[in-house]
Formats: sequence, structure tokens, C-alpha cells
Amino acid sequence: ALAKTNLAGGRTYQRLPEPNDFGDTGIESTDGVLADAVDDGRTWGYKAPQTTATVRFDLGSVQSVDSAKVHAYEEFPGYRPSSVRIATSVDGTTFTQRGVQFVPRGASGIWYDFSFPPSSARYVEITFAKTYGGDASVMLLDEIEVYAAGAANLLANRPYVKTMPAPT
Repeated sequence: ALAKTNLAGGRTYQRLPEPNDFGDTGIESTDGVLADAVDDGRTWGYKAPQTTATVRFDLGSVQSVDSAKVHAYEEFPGYRPSSVRIATSVDGTTFTQRGVQFVPRGASGIWYDFSFPPSSARYVEITFAKTYGGDASVMLLDEIEVYAAGAANLLANRPYVKTMPAPT
């Protein structure tokens, strides 16, 4: 269970430009399944000379967001982006940068983990940049999570069963 509501979970997204290698159906990054190896069908990406790529989410309405996580490609760190930037917008035109990271810094060193003050956003953009060299010939992308501000109520609207009769 996630501590906060993942507003990107299960959503489709726009890729700018479309991947030039390792295709994506538009949901691999929001299906909740982490990639592990290049041939597992869970990762997608770009090969040189594509140096930047943006993933844009439309959350459907303006919502309060305060954090995001991007799973780094695990099998070979040389295939990870050189930087990851997150920005938000209420209108889809004017974006405000919320953070940039150059290495994964989240738990176990495999997540780009962003926290920022609660911000109103309908659109969230994650921009990836890659400096190619040596055996770092591709940029592979994986799971992206965007969280609503505040804690999630994990029991909201869930059925329940009373284990003891109500007091009289």
C-alpha cells in the first residue's frame, strides 16, 4: 500500500518525442509493475542521438500534488537518464519546475524521489536528459508515480465486516 494516493497510477501519458527504441504502449510507466531487465517488456526508451524526452500526465482536473517518484532502470545504471526534472502546470502551457535530480536518491538507490510544497496541478511533466558515452548507448525509462498532497485514507470506500456485535 502507498502512503499517499498515486494520481498517475493507471493513467495513460504523452511521450515527447515517441520512443525511438524499446516501444511503450502508453501505460508501462503507470501500471505499478517495476522493470528489471531490458527484455522484460516493462521498460521503454530512447537510443542516441535522442538526448531529451518528456512524459506528460493530464490528471483530469486541478489537484494538489507534493511529491513524485521515478524508478531508475535497475539492470545497468549506464542506461539511466543523466538527469530527471519534474514540473507542474494548471493550464498545460506554463510549467513551474519542482525539482531536478542527477542520481537516484530514494530508498535502496533506485528511485528519483521528489518532494516539494503542495502545488496545484492538472499537468505534470517529467523530463529526462541523457549524455551518451562509452557503453551508455540508451536511456531506459520505467515506473512514474505522482502523489496527492497529504496522506491517503487507504480504507476509504472499502467494505468491512464487524467482528463483534454492536454494543447495546
